[in-house]
Amino acid sequence: MKKQKGFTLVELLVVIAIIAVLLTMLTPALKMARDHAKMANCSGNLKAVGMGFIMYLDNYNERFHRSPNGGKWDDIGWGTTNTGKPLLPDPTYAISSNLVYWGIAYNEFIGDRETFRCPAAIRPSDWWLPEEQYLYKNSSYGLNCYVSGRRLAAFQHPEEAIFCQDHLVHLLDDNGDMLYYHQKSKMNMPQLRIDFAPWYPDGEQEVFRHKYQHQGEALFSNEKGLGYCNTLWLDGHVEAISGGASDFGWDVPYRWYNPWGKSPYDN
Repeated sequence: MKKQKGFTLVELLVVIAIIAVLLTMLTPALKMARDHAKMANCSGNLKAVGMGFIMYLDNYNERFHRSPNGGKWDDIGWGTTNTGKPLLPDPTYAISSNLVYWGIAYNEFIGDRETFRCPAAIRPSDWWLPEEQYLYKNSSYGLNCYVSGRRLAAFQHPEEAIFCQDHLVHLLDDNGDMLYYHQKSKMNMPQLRIDFAPWYPDGEQEVFRHKYQHQGEALFSNEKGLGYCNTLWLDGHVEAISGGASDFGWDVPYRWYNPWGKSPYDN
């Protein structure tokens, strides 16, 4: 009988090397496709939130909810009464309601708390107790505080006003957590970059979470390419703020957050 010839060791090594090269070439493409899918998913979530707040305004006299600075959906854990029940939005700021995530008010018209979770988010704001991070997993968008409690008619250009965006913190209350450039600090988000840096060294990444790539000192030369911060605007459209120059806020005007005043960091 004719003896069947198998692969030699050299041939096997060549095949393995070819497979390794192909994997090396495909991995960045697969990562890019995965990142693109996450960004698109996040954009879809924000569009659903936009539809939700529009329906909310129709039912509540065209006024946005006066949202507290919390991130919890359920009454479980630190600082609450531990009933185990879903928290409710309460403008009186009772102890439990002060920890409520702003999305609860608008979820009445959305119906799924997971809509408020960006698939690219790594960690939410959990500066009280890190072990309670699971309580904030559906709280990955930060609300612009200048929208809270106001009427939509107060904004002359809603297409240029931010409602919410990818962020580490839950309420952007203009204490060093917004993306515009601060004259005094010579950067944006000094709260994340300086005050919270020991606890949140990845704060920058959480804001520019989509297709994020660390650029280091190159950012000071105005280079683009850091990542993207998905943003929902008051007219309901979603448009990302790109990294690079935006990372330090050089191209983000303060009026996108507050069209009536002057930045407290420019005095």
